[in-house]
Amino acid sequence: MTQSILIMKYAILFEDPGHQDEQNMFNLVVLDPNDREIDPTCGVVNFEFKDATEWNLAENVSFNGSRKIPKLYWKDWTSIGLNLNRYHGKTLKVRVTVADCGASGHASWAYFVMDCVSAKLETDNCG
Repeated sequence: MTQSILIMKYAILFEDPGHQDEQNMFNLVVLDPNDREIDPTCGVVNFEFKDATEWNLAENVSFNGSRKIPKLYWKDWTSIGLNLNRYHGKTLKVRVTVADCGASGHASWAYFVMDCVSAKLETDNCG
């Protein structure tokens, strides 16, 4: 049987809320049909703004000329893979949650794509 891998790619943008509590957040989790995490190590991605300090930064970003964001942090496209062999023939769910800060004044965006590929390793070596 060919092994299947779920490849998930995501990118995140957080507006700097400028406060320490009620942070912007991003969550991606793969669930079984009963809404249980299938793999807490490889099937979950969790970020709050406080984790974004080593991300890229753009300052004074303007949107449609009407709103200026003083600091916008972004995480480049990142890929994770999850072996699906144990779940062959079963329905899985992928839940993606993005939220602004608890004060509802600081934006968050997330982009993601998914694909299921065959787990095949090819090498090219010198001997």
